[in-house]
Parts: sequence; structure tokens; C-alpha cells
Amino acid sequence: VISGRSSVDESMLTGESLPVLKDKDATVTGGTVNCEGPLVLRASEAGEQGVLSGISKLVEDAQMRQAPVQRLADAVVGPFVGTVMGLSFATFAFWSTIGADLFPDALEAAAAGAANQSVLLASLKLAIDVVVVACPCALGLATPTAVLVGTSLAARRGALARGGDVLERLASSSVVVLDKTGTLTTGKLQVAGTAGAAPEEALQLAAALEAGAKHPVATAIIAAARRSQATLKGAEEVYMEAGRGVRGVVEGRRVAVGTLDWALDAVGEAGAAAKLEGAALCGELLQAAGGRPGTVAWVAAEGSGLVGGVALADEVREDAKATVQRLQALGLQVK
Repeated sequence: VISGRSSVDESMLTGESLPVLKDKDATVTGGTVNCEGPLVLRASEAGEQGVLSGISKLVEDAQMRQAPVQRLADAVVGPFVGTVMGLSFATFAFWSTIGADLFPDALEAAAAGAANQSVLLASLKLAIDVVVVACPCALGLATPTAVLVGTSLAARRGALARGGDVLERLASSSVVVLDKTGTLTTGKLQVAGTAGAAPEEALQLAAALEAGAKHPVATAIIAAARRSQATLKGAEEVYMEAGRGVRGVVEGRRVAVGTLDWALDAVGEAGAAAKLEGAALCGELLQAAGGRPGTVAWVAAEGSGLVGGVALADEVREDAKATVQRLQALGLQVK
């Protein structure tokens, strides 16, 4: 970043639902989303040097890496193919010469009851049967095909495997360690609860100021206000300060939503009592979040001081509990 200050949504890369503050000299990644103010950037990497290209290359390399069982199959398949082809030739030579005289009934059965079928044609059929039953091609193709399909399906679901050797070791693993953010959670914020002197009003005022914003915090607050069927009030003179919050005028009162100190200062209500009140509410809001990663948007209004706080947390996936229970049922330790 050459100049500017803004919050950037990096959830597509890190799984973290909270935007990350970026200012001068910070590094941003192509494909992430700028949520607030303008940024002037200098491209340091482009094309194949970028992070997204690196992820694509990682998937491609994973599909090319051989698993130990694949190396074993490659070592065996060469001699095995030669042996099968030799046995097939020997089968043809035997049945086309002395085999027909020694075992006429067996040759007739191989001819499938076709009385007019020649000895050479029946012998050729038996030779082909040897190749088909032994199927040396499957031995060489099965493992790389399984690795290719497995790594491709995993990549589509957001899981990157370094190669077939990793997949093979995974089968003997006894412990699964999960990074819950973006793994057991969706990577999207939702309102977990509100607290304060007027929690419903806090959500209503926050939604009024955030109505024009597009960052994850604003999206979650507006969605919660609509679910509660709260009337969205109009806001004027809205100004967003990157990394701090948003302020404006709602029904003639100055209102601010953001960090505790900044919101109180923005409406001229800064004071030790208000800050102590916010500190007292933190425990209640953290309990509402249930230990999930997230943040608190504090709402302050002119003449009222601290109206309340809105706890936002990462939403847990619907299948998270069932997935963990299934892993435990398989005898794996989940941490």
C-alpha cells in the first residue's frame, strides 16, 4: 500500500471473517476485497507469481506427486506386463499346437460351442483372456487416477493436499487438528447478541448507519435488523473511518458505531463512566458469542452516551457437529 487506509476482507484466502486493517506499507493480496476507503497500491507480484496462482500450482503439483504405493506399483508393473504378455504368447502357442490334441474338450469350451471356429481363433481368444484377466494396465493406472480424482475433489471443497503421499499417510492418522475459523465455521459474520441500556435501539441505530456499507460487519448487522423486523431509520452525513467505524446523524442525533473509544469520542460522550460501562458489557457480549471468533460493534449516541454493543461472531457450519462426531466415531482424536 502506497497510500490510503481501509479494511480488506481476506476470508477467501485465510477463512477469517473479520476484515483486516490495511494502511501505508501493508501488503494486500490479489483477489481479496477492499471494504472501505480507497487504496493506492504498487504491484509487487503479478501473474504466475501471485498467491492465487501459487495455490493453483500447489494443486497441480499435488496431482503429480507419487504416493509410496504408486512407486511400488510402477516398479512392479514393468516386469508384470512383460510376464503377462509372455504368458499370453505361451498360451497361444500351446493351444494352437499341441493343446488342441491333448485337451480337445477344453478348446471346444473356449470356443463357446462354435463348431466352425478354427483352432487358431480359439487359441487367440484364450491368449486375449489371459491379458484381460491379468489386466496389467489397471495396476499402473489405478493409483495415479485415484490420487488425481481425490486431490481434485478435495480442492473443489476447499481442502488442499500436497500429494498422494500425504493422502496415504492420512489413512493411518489417529489425530485430527482443526482450525475452527473457516473450517468448522462458514467464515461469515452474524450477530450473536446485543447488550446495553437499549440493545434493540443499538441494533436499529447501527443498521441505519451501516445501510450503505458492504463490508462483512455491516452485512451482518443489517441482516439481523431485518430478521428482528426493526424499522430501518434514515441516516445523514454518514462518514466511514477505516478501521474505526462509521458515524452520522440519525433523527437529528449524532450517532457512531465502531470501537468503544472512537464511538464515544465521535458523539462527544467520552468519559470514564461510559468506558467502564462498556468494559462491564464485554463479558455479556463475549458470552453471547459463545467463544467464537468475532468482534463487538459499540453504538453511541449524542445525549445518551453508550447505547449498547452488538456482538458479531463467525457462524458455525450446520454440519460441523455431525462432522466432528463422525470423526470421533472413526476412532480419531479431534482437537
